[in-house]
Amino acid sequence: MVNEEDDVELAEENILYDLTVQAEWPQESEIFTRGARDKGHVSLLGRLTSVTQRSIWTFLRTLGIPIISASPCSLPQNLLKLVNSQINWHIAIASECTYIAILQDQCVEIRSKRDNFENVVGRGVVPRDPYPQWRQVTWSPDNTMVACSRSNGTVDVFDIVGTQLFTISGEAQEDMTKPLDLSRAVAGLLFTDLKLEAPWSAELLVVNYHGRLKSYLVDRDKGFQTRHHFLFNHQYPLGISSIVYYEPAKILLVGGLGMQTEIALSRSMEEGVTAWRILSDYPYYKMVTDYEQDLKQAQQKRTLMKRLKSVNGIFNRRPHVQDGVFKLCISPDDKLVVGLHYSGKLTIWRLPSLKLYHCWGLEEQPNFDEISPEFTDNPQRAVA
Repeated sequence: MVNEEDDVELAEENILYDLTVQAEWPQESEIFTRGARDKGHVSLLGRLTSVTQRSIWTFLRTLGIPIISASPCSLPQNLLKLVNSQINWHIAIASECTYIAILQDQCVEIRSKRDNFENVVGRGVVPRDPYPQWRQVTWSPDNTMVACSRSNGTVDVFDIVGTQLFTISGEAQEDMTKPLDLSRAVAGLLFTDLKLEAPWSAELLVVNYHGRLKSYLVDRDKGFQTRHHFLFNHQYPLGISSIVYYEPAKILLVGGLGMQTEIALSRSMEEGVTAWRILSDYPYYKMVTDYEQDLKQAQQKRTLMKRLKSVNGIFNRRPHVQDGVFKLCISPDDKLVVGLHYSGKLTIWRLPSLKLYHCWGLEEQPNFDEISPEFTDNPQRAVA
């Protein structure tokens, strides 16, 4: 016999939702191919060079020596695999869900909440991209502009009816005979709430996977103007994976490879998450640390200077596989940020302190070993 209390509990557990299909797009069959970077055929000389570069930049980072030029950057294989396994299309929702932008293969489609997103109110043309998974799309705070990036770092900005307002060119690749350097692709495309004087209406931050940040002043009528540049290579010598803007504290949250325990100043740095305060003048961004972390960094410098006198110093350490943050996402109440790691681990951090709130390894998550039917139907995608 089931009593009334059990019936109430069952009813609460089995909540039904009405799902209405507002739009449906038939996609062409996707062909997944491996580039030269993804096949793992790296020469012995290339591997030795990579190890040497990592040791040098890790050493300079620990000493606190400022790096004013782009460091050698070879993106982690786990990052390449995860990004390449994503779908080609990207979606961005405007504030208060007033508009939605769908970045497709050759266009960006804009729909409005006024008609429940049933009809297209604007469509902008974008060139077909050889690496569509490496693109980004985002809305401006006032919902009048939508920015779309290409895999080569170029950014196209449209208005709500799909008219192209202007294009910000990406960094030119020196040797065009080689495969596209995906570290030039945009990892973060962010509009900030910086208060600006006329004629500029917004600030747009373009951050690539290499760790290079470029700030632009933008306006629908005036176009764009470069404001400043910055490099995260000092903290992330192998590039970054994700960056989000935390508006309440005016800071940037950056995710990338975690640091070795003896180098990291905090648990969040060990896991690959750092916070950067936005400054009004040079150097424009400063990593947020407290007194204890500054003291620990000073002690590390003294220790490493002593190791330089020994043959078995930092350059002779054996490299080890490091986990890192793939994606960061801030909660709707702005109190927490969740990190999805290369290994499948999930971490939740309190904001703005970046104190660890909870952590689940892959094996601790329910149904972690289930295989998606999409991967079963397309084995090539499962190993991409």
